[in-house]
Amino acid sequence: MPGETWDAHVPLAERRDADVPQPDEHRGAAVPQPDQHRDTDVPQPGGRRGADVPAPPALADAMRRAIAAAERVRGTTSPNPPVGCVVLAADGQVVGVGATQPPPGPHAEVVALREAGERAAGGTAVVTLEPCAHHGRTPPCADALLAAGIAAVHYAVPDPHPIAAGGATALRTAGVAVQGGLLQAEVERGPLRAWLHFVRTGTPFVTWKFASTLDGRVAAADGTSRWISSPESRADVHAVRANVDAIVVGTGTALADDPALTGGRCASWSAGVRCRPRRDCTTAPRLPWRWPPTTRTWC
Repeated sequence: MPGETWDAHVPLAERRDADVPQPDEHRGAAVPQPDQHRDTDVPQPGGRRGADVPAPPALADAMRRAIAAAERVRGTTSPNPPVGCVVLAADGQVVGVGATQPPPGPHAEVVALREAGERAAGGTAVVTLEPCAHHGRTPPCADALLAAGIAAVHYAVPDPHPIAAGGATALRTAGVAVQGGLLQAEVERGPLRAWLHFVRTGTPFVTWKFASTLDGRVAAADGTSRWISSPESRADVHAVRANVDAIVVGTGTALADDPALTGGRCASWSAGVRCRPRRDCTTAPRLPWRWPPTTRTWC
């Protein structure tokens, strides 16, 4: 409808690494449910997904720092999950903080270990997601933790991906003390939420955005309205768009409004400078109509 864009924010296929098969390739019996990936020798509170393991304040603080680190990279790591990691020295001091880098960059554990350097030896790694155990674009994070001499690992969420999972078992086999479930519920509500939803269900995590007047309208009947929302709400929407993998609109909106479908890590947006779209659309050549030559939507 004129004046407003109805869009959905759809995190697309997000995996630990690009060479890991999409969930569609291993649906059904071959896809272990998340609870099946729990380490059987690690107590899980009540047997429920999303239940937190009680933790000393220092570990809880470290996990929240890891969550904050993951939040700062949310929207930049796809198809990998936005993971955060904090490394504590043997005396409990924070010596390294890291988050997953855009592909083909390192995972969170490696970033934190590089910052910690030799101080990681004998220390503890606190990670929002179980360290991976497979070699994709990068070597296994479990191997990096072992090479650094980490003595203990606390992670929040067991990795539900059937190929990337298994780091906890590998670490424990090598003699590292491993505990899962640290602030699990809090982490599952945070930066990992969309990625976990996709891997566990095979469906995208969708955010529906719309603006309406008190009487339920989204635009003036004569099409003269441009926006019915405020600059503050539009800035907030662009912040949300910056953290997703795709922005979706209907054909009617695309033709009537010619939306830019931009997303916002752009400080000058409020001044009228639009950011480059984060994804090009690929469906236009298969549709029975063509985009106008002056369209702002990239196709």
